[in-house]
Amino acid sequence: MNAGKNEFSLCDPQFGIRISDMGRDIVARIGNTLKLTRVPVLSTIEVNFGTQIIPADPLTGWSFDPDQNSIVLGPKLVWSTQPQGTKLTIHYQPTQFDDPKP
Repeated sequence: MNAGKNEFSLCDPQFGIRISDMGRDIVARIGNTLKLTRVPVLSTIEVNFGTQIIPADPLTGWSFDPDQNSIVLGPKLVWSTQPQGTKLTIHYQPTQFDDPKP
């Protein structure tokens, strides 16, 4: 429930800060979820950022959301410095059956 949390006036002196906070909230809610194309064998999932191995940890690494078939990055994940253009990679072995969800 919103309860007025994201309602504010354009004349509010804190307008810029509140818009920025709202943007951070949106990124925190959806920007940390990566949908997989196939259902993985859980024990084979590896998540990397360049040379950094991201651990399987819901707070400081990643977790798997079976309902969304997604990797969820933890809110306290510390990113190591990597060269510009470094990408996050997810490797896994897919299961031998199809996802029953459309």
